[in-house]
Amino acid sequence: AVVSTQSTGEREKALKDMTTLCTVCGLSKDNLTSNGISWASHVDRDHNMWSYITFFFYLQEHTGKFSAVENEVLQKFNKADPSFLPNGRCIAIDTKLDLENTL
Repeated sequence: AVVSTQSTGEREKALKDMTTLCTVCGLSKDNLTSNGISWASHVDRDHNMWSYITFFFYLQEHTGKFSAVENEVLQKFNKADPSFLPNGRCIAIDTKLDLENTL
């Protein structure tokens, strides 16, 4: 049997976070939608956590040469350094801000 050490409140918060915070960048659903970005598109396409997981498996299993980016990500991943992840950022918001700043 699996014994959970989480309280009901902790489980509810975790479930809420999974449906309102991007697992990859940590941006909230409200933040994204207020910037005109579809939550579903963001978590399904832009920051699909399964794509990241697949990429990490590829890096672990690949035996050939890596690109410079792959090599850097693998080194950071092996050191448990998450700085390669887009923490608090996404390209859709960055692009929108860039466009606004050029007008």
